[in-house]
Amino acid sequence: MNFVQYFVNLGPAVMLPIVIFIVGLVLGQSAGKALRSGISIGIGFIGIGLVISLMLDNLAPAAQAMSANFGISMNLIDVGWPGTSPLPGPVRLPWWPFPWPSPSIFSCWL
Repeated sequence: MNFVQYFVNLGPAVMLPIVIFIVGLVLGQSAGKALRSGISIGIGFIGIGLVISLMLDNLAPAAQAMSANFGISMNLIDVGWPGTSPLPGPVRLPWWPFPWPSPSIFSCWL
């Protein structure tokens, strides 16, 4: 159990590429393609994290100034789906709320 916790504590930018590499090997990819896939997803997670940090560093002061000027209370900033896509790795949330929006979204298409 100690090994699993160590593996989880590495963070999503390290853990997910290892998982992708193992899944790629299990599904029959060559080691080179599986390694390239893992490295690509790791670089993507790091890039998304950098963009979110840059965006929040620049957007938060503007949002605070706007709320002060207009006299409104703004408790959060909506970063959209690109900002929240790396969220399930580092945040420990229950799994059960995530599948439920899908049926309602698909029913809108009917």
